[in-house]
Amino acid sequence: MVEEIHVSTQKINLAEIDKQLGVGADYALLQVIALDDMAVNLRHIRKDVERDFFLGYTFSPLLDVNDAVQTLDLINNKPYYTRPAYLPLITAYFFNNGPDPVYVLINQKSDPFPLKKNQSNFADYAKADRRIELINFWCDTGLSASLQLIGKY
Repeated sequence: MVEEIHVSTQKINLAEIDKQLGVGADYALLQVIALDDMAVNLRHIRKDVERDFFLGYTFSPLLDVNDAVQTLDLINNKPYYTRPAYLPLITAYFFNNGPDPVYVLINQKSDPFPLKKNQSNFADYAKADRRIELINFWCDTGLSASLQLIGKY
């Protein structure tokens, strides 16, 4: 998480503002408005910096898939894997080792994408507002497969 952001300040010509607004402008109110605008801009900058920040570590479990919908919860670290909890993935590469087709759903927000045997898919959430936090995966009834996940966080 970003702890500190340095932003240059802008000089405000109060005499010019006084001319535009009229004599007796309330400078305290103008300062509050200016500080509020700066606070909003800083929140946007912080969000952009946090979104673009990543550690560069790899997470690569081999997942056994069956006909039950399974969930890989990357925020709560369930099921437990040796990786830091609370870190969603920025990118994820899925490869179906087979023998049967697999369905994958990311963050329960979109339609699942199917992967046939030896087929792969790449998901890039680097510029998304929400990173990859949940991954659901399953096969059709009675089928099974092995799914290789290679993710970066």
